[in-house]
Amino acid sequence: MTDKTFSADEAISEAELDALRESAKKRTYLAYALAALAFPLYWWLFCTHEFADGGGSAMMKNAIAAAVASAGTFGFLHTIVARRAHARFVESFKAKYVLPVIGALPGFSQLEFRSREGFEWEEVRDAAVVKCGDKKYFKREDLLTGLYEGVRFRISDVTARRMVKKEKKRELQTLFDGQVMCFSRFDDTKKSDGFVQVFRRELFTDAGGARAEHKIMTENAAFNDKFNVFADDEHNAYYILTPQLIGKIMEFSDAAGAPVSLVFVGEKLYAAVERRGMFVPVLDEPVGVQKERLGGDIAVLRKAAELLIDLPE
Repeated sequence: MTDKTFSADEAISEAELDALRESAKKRTYLAYALAALAFPLYWWLFCTHEFADGGGSAMMKNAIAAAVASAGTFGFLHTIVARRAHARFVESFKAKYVLPVIGALPGFSQLEFRSREGFEWEEVRDAAVVKCGDKKYFKREDLLTGLYEGVRFRISDVTARRMVKKEKKRELQTLFDGQVMCFSRFDDTKKSDGFVQVFRRELFTDAGGARAEHKIMTENAAFNDKFNVFADDEHNAYYILTPQLIGKIMEFSDAAGAPVSLVFVGEKLYAAVERRGMFVPVLDEPVGVQKERLGGDIAVLRKAAELLIDLPE
């Protein structure tokens, strides 16, 4: 299925979006209701044909089997009744509602959204902003691109996983699940000569990317308590991490309300936030209520972009 590019000019009204939400909500609840109604039928069938004379143990087995069958029924009904309606609402919210909202704010322009694109595994690996795991299990989606105050940005949801062996079984281990962002300028007046990495200390132990050679300590004790800093070159690290920028990094971390990771390299800044997907709608709240939460997501994006804007000349 090919992806479609959406721009901030393709808007949908709040009323139209609420109608899509209500349709998806009713279809989802219908699938739940029918699956719940199917449970006693499945239980009766199992009691009648399988474990009628088995006592209490058989009754428990019947109940478990009926629950499994009901869950399968919900999955089937959701697929044929609700999934497309829910996907239509979510994509319309992100592409035709969020984009115009952001585009109307000062500083934002040239916004585009592609739901089935995102950061490539190789770029995440080379940026060393998070561990990227095995390429075959890497997932990306919901790519948002544009400009903020002259800084070009890209942001997408990313899930990085790897296959690990535990005892005699193999299972997928999630290394990172959140958003990766990249910000870049059109000139080279503000750039980092090599990698400068900033990882939230206690929360990014496992998810942070490969470390640069030198461990850096700044003059800000509060910052040192929260973050680990690594750099290819110590002088460059102190050049980049001015007191003003350190303050901005702490503001960004607070705004994200989640584990963060930053990498300054060349004229680019990569940022990662381990949190739910940005701009993700829910079925149970009117769109007008959900619009208020967009402010927090947009604030995270803004504060990350301002880190690059505030790099020393």
